[in-house]
Amino acid sequence: MITWSLLTYQTKVVTEYNPSLRDYQRLYALHPTTLACPCRTTTMPYKHFIVAKVDIHQICSSDFVQDKWIDAFYFADSSRYGSIDFRTTANSQVKKTYFSMDFYSKTVRSSLNYYKVYVR
Repeated sequence: MITWSLLTYQTKVVTEYNPSLRDYQRLYALHPTTLACPCRTTTMPYKHFIVAKVDIHQICSSDFVQDKWIDAFYFADSSRYGSIDFRTTANSQVKKTYFSMDFYSKTVRSSLNYYKVYVR
């Protein structure tokens, strides 16, 4: 029993909260292969070193994506034009384009807002 406990490898986990750079460097020098730093907060907000310039296509914010234009592409009896005629699917294509642009725009802005990135 004594031999077993002498040969058993034991791991000791020590957590140091908010170490200074000097403390981190000292610990890294002592434990270069086992030191882990699970950062939970950033010391510098992203907005201080990330600037994003977002260009949404002009058509995405133009009058062409308003309901009056989307509705203008609706033809009550569009099936009479045939399957290869744009008027047959125009309304649904314009709606898909609008919803895609709206989705991408909101996604980009939401992501940038999440990281508190400065947008110009």
